[in-house]
Amino acid sequence: IQFENTDTKINSVAVWVRVNGVDYPYTSSYISIPETHGGISGKSIMTVNFTGPLNAGDEVELYWHSPGNGYVRIQTVPAGTLPTRPASPAVILTVWRIMP
Repeated sequence: IQFENTDTKINSVAVWVRVNGVDYPYTSSYISIPETHGGISGKSIMTVNFTGPLNAGDEVELYWHSPGNGYVRIQTVPAGTLPTRPASPAVILTVWRIMP
């Protein structure tokens, strides 16, 4: 998850998993996003691995919260030039099926 902070102070973010509308135990993870500096918003990439059993048809959701009063958001970065570079996605989610 790529977070951006447009505030002039550091803000924290919590991310957790819900399965079938219920918070999954022990999945809350936290990160501090740097403040804006030199007119450039602070950015951080959060990578977390969650493991646990799921059943066919389960609904898995990622939730996040920041007390940053609207200053923190999940950010997609568009493709750039000089040098040419690809866009950056806001979120990448990888799910693996492990058979017994």
